[in-house]
Amino acid sequence: LACLVTMRWIVIVPMANALGYYWEEQEEDRINPNKEFPYNIPNEVCMRTIAAQTMNELFQDHLFQLGVSFHTGQTAISYEWGTASHSHATSPDDESQKVISRAYAKAG
Repeated sequence: LACLVTMRWIVIVPMANALGYYWEEQEEDRINPNKEFPYNIPNEVCMRTIAAQTMNELFQDHLFQLGVSFHTGQTAISYEWGTASHSHATSPDDESQKVISRAYAKAG
């Protein structure tokens, strides 16, 4: 564990959508932050929420090798890939994602 901490950056975002959590809704000012990232949507509907801007800044500043997300209301080991238009596509790093998700499941 000491090696992990000294050789890696660990970035923790305790609550990406703090306003939505406070108001007990997924949206921030009637905008779903999960749906406004600049991929297959017009630029004018991107990055309007504080939550999306926060996550965007993190990804602009760091090249993350691995991420873990804990969502409320969901118990799953999963990995994201693309959008609805990629729903049946295999991700470029599908094999490594399977290995990692199996290791998470085995760890309990």
